[in-house]
Amino acid sequence: MNYVWAFVVGGLICVIGQLLIDYTKLTPARILTGYVVEFSEWLLLQTGIAMTLPVRIGYLIVGVVVMCFASSLYITSNLGVSSYDSQALMLADTKIAPFRLVRIGTDLVCVILGTLMGARPGVGTIVTALCMGPLIDFFNRKVARPFLERAGR
Repeated sequence: MNYVWAFVVGGLICVIGQLLIDYTKLTPARILTGYVVEFSEWLLLQTGIAMTLPVRIGYLIVGVVVMCFASSLYITSNLGVSSYDSQALMLADTKIAPFRLVRIGTDLVCVILGTLMGARPGVGTIVTALCMGPLIDFFNRKVARPFLERAGR
């Protein structure tokens, strides 16, 4: 009988979670992202640095570089990648074009589709779409793969 109650309670939790996702667009990723973004913004404001355009450009550059470095490490770890990242990897494996160019293509297709559906991409979105492929490729060649080779993988 305990299994039945576990099934009922688990099912109710899933239904409530699905209703929250469907009607509020509230997902675990959004919750986590919200906390990280809010904390990061609070932390940056504590520095007292004015958010001038050059400072914002600097933050964009640092953010894109860190994101690409982290993406390189997670892609080369062979622990599995997201479906989005796997698209560029699989297309590059077919030798259509090098990964860095394929990734720019997949990112730009998503930006264009989003724009056609009513989104308004910002400068950061365009910079990210154009830089992810080349920077991930750079970090793969110069950092992630050499590190794995030295570690014996």
